[in-house]
Amino acid sequence: MRNRISKKRNQRTSSRISSLKKLRKLKKKRGFTLVELMVVLVVLGGLMTILLVSLSGSGVNEKAAKLHLRASKAQIEMGLLQFNSTYGRYPRTDEGLDALVTAPPGEDSASFPAKGFVDKKFILDPWKNKYEYRNDTGDYQITSLGADGQPGGEGQNADVNLNTLE
Repeated sequence: MRNRISKKRNQRTSSRISSLKKLRKLKKKRGFTLVELMVVLVVLGGLMTILLVSLSGSGVNEKAAKLHLRASKAQIEMGLLQFNSTYGRYPRTDEGLDALVTAPPGEDSASFPAKGFVDKKFILDPWKNKYEYRNDTGDYQITSLGADGQPGGEGQNADVNLNTLE
């Protein structure tokens, strides 16, 4: 009888020990490694960045916009001077800044440079809108309507006159 009881105890003990071993193995398998956690954090960070950029209106920060405006101003002014020296006048309002990229109608296209007076990217403001160009009195005005592309506004939506930009 004692042998039976001790056998049962031994069986229970051995089954508990094997259960504990299985539990320990499961616990080891359930955890994440540091590398797995890092990969998940990097992926989540990338997704959050994409989400924030898409929700933040234009995605153009203020410093980058000012830099783009200054570069455009320099390129456009150089193109306008070259246009003036080639044709003896500045583009008319109806021709706009497109006259710096493609030959205006009625002008000698043979004297127009193959690549234009400026690259097309410079007649677009940082928000990919065309600059407003006016030349009514011989004094040209170049204006960006800001991020919203509408007259007026504040912050990034404010109009920027390239003639007064420093």
